[in-house]
Amino acid sequence: MKALPIVSAVSAGLFGATAFAGISQNCGGAIETPCPRGQVCDLSVKDTNVDLIGICTPKPIYCAAVYIPVCGANGFTYSNECAAHSVGISVSAHGACPVPMPEVGDAGASY
Repeated sequence: MKALPIVSAVSAGLFGATAFAGISQNCGGAIETPCPRGQVCDLSVKDTNVDLIGICTPKPIYCAAVYIPVCGANGFTYSNECAAHSVGISVSAHGACPVPMPEVGDAGASY
């Protein structure tokens, strides 16, 4: 019987793959604890995430070309969670970010 290959260096997800980084640590929260270089704070790993605490996970190596928009913590819309994580941005909400509407009277104003 032929043994299956062991893939320990890459963890394949639904929309991409990440390099294996070993033990994960908590991130985010009230004091906004950062992740080590090459990792991103994944806030989606907690079921009830009232304190916005996440787990540091490796940034994806590649992402599938799938459009399931998410709103990044920086206020920009990304094509999917993997795309946001690949540039080190946590996802704050599923769906596109809201577009701020200009206030009445702001058209053409210069400050």
